[in-house]
Amino acid sequence: MSDALQHTAAKPEPWVRKQVAAGEIIFAEGAPAEHVYLVVSGQVEIVTLKPDGSILILSLVTPGRFFGEMAMFDETPKRSATAISMSGCVVSMMSAQARKAYQETMDPFARHLITSLAGRVRDLTKRIKAVDL
Repeated sequence: MSDALQHTAAKPEPWVRKQVAAGEIIFAEGAPAEHVYLVVSGQVEIVTLKPDGSILILSLVTPGRFFGEMAMFDETPKRSATAISMSGCVVSMMSAQARKAYQETMDPFARHLITSLAGRVRDLTKRIKAVDL
């Protein structure tokens, strides 16, 4: 079991578990960033639409891994990609209010460093969409 899964099992608040059906969209690109997610079981695919309308797979998220976490650290309130359940899965969700409270307890230097990295990932996502792969 991953450290993240052990942490949420030991201290379930502020995490809320949700069952997600196969093929269900968990959040869509451009939607408000309201939660940070942790895959408990199953798999989640992170995708984006390229300018030509084709789908670009950015990541396959497996148990013990986070997704939607960039919204926790950068100032962009919109999703940069779409998250889709690839199999029936269970996710744990942390609300925006809870993540903001948690973020306030973080070391300011670490918070700034992570914010910078999240901004870079968001920028790279935009750039990769423009490349013809």
